[in-house]
Amino acid sequence: MIPQGWLRRGLIWLPFLWLALFFLLPLLVGRVLALGGWTLSPVVFLLVATGLAVEFLAWASGFGAVLTNTFSRWQARRATRSTPPTSAPTP
Repeated sequence: MIPQGWLRRGLIWLPFLWLALFFLLPLLVGRVLALGGWTLSPVVFLLVATGLAVEFLAWASGFGAVLTNTFSRWQARRATRSTPPTSAPTP
């Protein structure tokens, strides 16, 4: 949820920027450290692998959410609506 004060100040993009930075930071740090040479290769490999895994999970969960939403709406439209059974009057 975005705080209302941010909407008035025009900072609606700030949460999205933080989220993008969170997902891309391990990959970016790994690429920058790769410029240091072969001595940092194990650290670079771990950071790049972590960054790619986090990014893949973000994409997969996003696509999964879209597909779940699409198919649940499709099933809801196809469902037949029946009336609940009425109870018998008590004597």
